[in-house]
Amino acid sequence: KVLAQGQQDSMIKAMNLKVGDRVLDCTIGLANDAIVASSIVGEQGQVQGIESSAVIYVIVREGLKQCRKGSLDMQQAM
Repeated sequence: KVLAQGQQDSMIKAMNLKVGDRVLDCTIGLANDAIVASSIVGEQGQVQGIESSAVIYVIVREGLKQCRKGSLDMQQAM
């Protein structure tokens, strides 16, 4: 939401993320941070996530594949 409003995201700033970067999200959870990172690194970059809970992993994996909400940019980030 912050990015959509044209504001700077504190995680992106702290990580100094830019197009083409590679990110490893070791606590992916519901993938909020991974989606934000993906929207910054773009198709030239890569975001990988690790989740210790098999149930959360399956739910989030399927949700990311099937979600059709939000802007086209956010859908592509997912």
